[in-house]
Amino acid sequence: MSDLSPTGRIPNDLVEFAADYFDMLRLGRKKKDSKAAKADSSASKAEKKECVEDKEEVQEPPKMPARGRRRAVAAEAYNPNEHDASVKPVVHPKTEEQIQRLKKSVENILLFKSL
Repeated sequence: MSDLSPTGRIPNDLVEFAADYFDMLRLGRKKKDSKAAKADSSASKAEKKECVEDKEEVQEPPKMPARGRRRAVAAEAYNPNEHDASVKPVVHPKTEEQIQRLKKSVENILLFKSL
């Protein structure tokens, strides 16, 4: 509080001190706003002239040609139209013991609990 008080002392009536402090802030803001408004009015006239000129020169950007599907960036390219149905997935047969071990190892994994 001592940094806010002009006398460096804690005020007797805190509410009155706060009201005076914020009144001074409001007056300072009004002075700044009035100075800024004067500067803005002269600048806004120049901006209006520029806006009128800009509106006359506004052109629509050229339309981009249709490019089709987006190509893969970080993975093997996949195009469903070029998918070869004759390619069969690789299957690695498992013994009954391997199947049981795999089931036991994934039974506590959340993603596999519903299987």
